[in-house]
Parts: sequence; C-alpha cells; structure tokens
Amino acid sequence: MKYVVNKRNFIILFLAATCNYIGSFMTESLLSVYSKQLGATDVLVGMVSGVFYAVALLTRPFTGTAMDCFDRKRMFILFSFGNMLALLGYSISKNIWMIIAFRALQGCTYGAVAALTLVMSTETLDKEHLTSGVAAFAMSQIFPRLIGPGLGLKLSENYGFRTLYIAAASVVLLGIILCFFLEEEEMEKKKFKLSLNSVIAMEAIVPIIALLIMNFCVSATTSFMMLHINERAIEHVEYYFVVSSVAMLILRPLFGNLADKYGTEKVLVVTLLCLFAAMNIFARAHSFKDLVLYGIFNSVGYSASVSLLQALVMRVTPASRRGSASSSSYIGSDVGLVLGNLINGTIAARYGYQTLFTVFSFPIFLAIAVIVIWARKNNGIPVPEEE
Repeated sequence: MKYVVNKRNFIILFLAATCNYIGSFMTESLLSVYSKQLGATDVLVGMVSGVFYAVALLTRPFTGTAMDCFDRKRMFILFSFGNMLALLGYSISKNIWMIIAFRALQGCTYGAVAALTLVMSTETLDKEHLTSGVAAFAMSQIFPRLIGPGLGLKLSENYGFRTLYIAAASVVLLGIILCFFLEEEEMEKKKFKLSLNSVIAMEAIVPIIALLIMNFCVSATTSFMMLHINERAIEHVEYYFVVSSVAMLILRPLFGNLADKYGTEKVLVVTLLCLFAAMNIFARAHSFKDLVLYGIFNSVGYSASVSLLQALVMRVTPASRRGSASSSSYIGSDVGLVLGNLINGTIAARYGYQTLFTVFSFPIFLAIAVIVIWARKNNGIPVPEEE
C-alpha cells in the first residue's frame, strides 16, 4: 500500500472501523423485521429508518465542526461507545417506540463514527492517490457486509433478536479497545465555532448534492429490502450477502483505480448507471439468481459511487477543513435518506415494493447530470487552494 503514509494508524483504524460496521450490518437489515414483530406498520418501519438519518443530520453540524477542533481519537472512542449502547438498547426494547428512541441515539453516534473514519483515514493517505486510498479503506465496510448480515440472520433465527443485539454490541466493544492503540494525530486545534463554512464544504457542494440524490433513491431499498425479499419468498438470502460482498471486494477498489486513471467524473457516470440497473433488477426479483445479479450491479452502483463521491468531496476541500468535508458528505447522504424515508413508507403501503423501487430509481439520472455539468464547466475536477 504505497499510498499509505501512516501504516500503523491505517491498520488500527481499519480494524476499529470494521468492528463498528460488523455490529451495524449484523442488525441493520433485520431491524425492519424486528420492528414488524413489535407491531410496526410500513409507515413506522420507514420512521425507524428515517429517525436514524434525521438525528444524524441534526447533529452533524456540531460533530463535523468538532472534528477540526478537538482530538479525533477521543471522539472516535466516545461515539463508538454510544453506538454500542444503542445496540444494547435494542436488546431490551419492548415496543416500537423504544426502538425508535435507540435508533435516534445510534443516528448520532454511528453517524459520527462513519464521518470520523473518513477524515481520519484520509490523514493517513498520500494526497496523490486519495481516491484509490479511500476506496481501499472502504474495504472496512466490505468484510462486515460479507459476514455481518448472514451472521445476524443465523443468530436471530437460532437465538432470537435480543441475543443478536448483545452479540453485535460485543463486536463494537472490540473496536473501542483497538481505538486506544491509535497514535495521537498532529493537527492544528481551532476554537469551536459553528458557521456555514465549518458545517458545509461549499467547494464540494456538487458531489454533496449527488450524494443527496443517490441516497434519496436507495432509501427505498435500505428500508424495505428484507420485507420485499420475504414477500417474494426468496430463499438463501444469507448467501446473497456473501456474493454481494465478494463482488464489492473485487470491484470497489478497481473503480477507485479507474477513477485515478481516467477521471472520477467519467467513472461516476458508469457506476451511477449501474445503480439505476440494480434498483430495477431488485424491483422485479423473484429468485436467488435475481438477487445475485442485483448484488453485482449494486456493488458497483452504490458501493463504488459512494466511495468515489466521498473521495471527491475530500479532494476538492482544503486539508485544514477535512472534518467539515467529511461531515458535509454525510450531511448530503442523510438529507437524501431522510427525504426518501418521509415518503417511501407511504408509497410502499399504497403501491407495493416493486413500484417503490422503480419510481425511486429515476432521480439517479439527475445525479449524473449535475456531476457531468460541473466537471465540464470546470474542465475537470477543480483543485482546492489551501487556506
């Protein structure tokens, strides 16, 4: 990994992030099923997902500004601990409103962990290969996707949901322990002051908007994936997660390298078109083979697009405000997911899941348009001036 300039921190951070993501992916796709067991309607299922992103969105201005002002290692430990408490909270929940309350806590804590890993990993990378490096670090999400959902499914089937959430919290605890071995990061500490400049990286507003549109679209599958699969009675779902993750493992770094070679904006057109195809494949899925095809297209369409857009946000923002840049990328994602979840439950209840996924796929063309127009207007990706 020639593009890594601080291998110790890169590896420890990679493992700590992996533990946080395993805890999340063990539980995330099953939370809608658990909510249904506790008596939730489709609208409330959408709310469970929506409150996560709404709280994350409300707290990001504060956490994003704090990343450029305070010790990021201590922040990582604090918010990882909060994520662990949220998972333990699910295990004692007796009704849907308790689920929503702990989901709100997780929106704040897990959302901050994700933004912190992006900015902290960027600090360990060679600036010349930032896109490839961010794509490589994104493998910390691929391994959890490979084992997390299937493991969570087996635990819930054999031991129940409460045991599942306790196990997930235990994995996050391991990540917290690893955080203590991170080297202290050298950074210029600033006075905490909330402003538009500290909250939103305006230099990166176009890729942020693209993230917003893309996540608006995928909010449909985020909330209703397992319910759609159960409705179609598709078997061997746990193996789908394995196939999908292997595809991500192979394809996500490949598209990071292609972006460095041919230009991020050109590669993004391909990956976003793959996301459009993936959502329409999933909308009409009736078999395990359909799920596999969806997983392959989605590994390029969503997974690669996210890492490319996040790397783009970090590239066009000065290094002195990378906390703001990281938070901004997730603010864009959260706004899209919140907006999507405000209406996807109603559409699903009235028209069904297939119509929902189909309708929500078309705004992807708007995301393609804003990236292409921006790149052409600037004759490529603009280079930031350091402050």
